[in-house]
Amino acid sequence: MSNNQSRSVQANDRVRQGIKRIAECIGVRYLFASMYEANLVIGEGDFPVLIDVLPTTGSVTINQGLFKDSPNCLLFFCDKTDLDYNAEKEQPTIARMKQLAFEFIAEANRSGLFEFVDNATYEIFYDRMDVTVSGVAVSLTLKDAIGVCV
Repeated sequence: MSNNQSRSVQANDRVRQGIKRIAECIGVRYLFASMYEANLVIGEGDFPVLIDVLPTTGSVTINQGLFKDSPNCLLFFCDKTDLDYNAEKEQPTIARMKQLAFEFIAEANRSGLFEFVDNATYEIFYDRMDVTVSGVAVSLTLKDAIGVCV
C-alpha cells in the first residue's frame, strides 16, 4: 500500500473508528457493513446493534493542507422483534432505539471526535432484514474534528 493509500484509509477510518468507539460507550454492538452484508450477519451477535452502513456520499473540507472528512452516515439502531408485530407492541422497541440514537448523538458531541452535530433525520423501520428487527435509521453527517494532513 502506498503512502497516499495509507493516508486515505487513515482519513476514512477516523470517522468509522469514532462511530465504533461511541457505540461501545453507549453499550451497543457495532457492525460496519453494506446493507447486504448486514443482512447476512446481523443475527450472529447480541442486540441491540448499531449498523453503520458503508457511506456512499460525503464531503471534505480542506484548510491549510488539513483534510476533514465528512461522510453522510446512515446508522441503524435496531433490536430483535417478533415476526407478528403490531404498532402498539413495537412502540417500546422504537422508543428505546430512538433513545439510543439520541444518546449516540449526545456522546458524539461530547467526544471531541466530530464537529458538533446539530441536525439529523430519522426513519422508523420494521422488519427490514431477514432477521426480524425494528428500530430507527438515522441520517447525519459526521465531520472529523481533527482531520489528516495529506
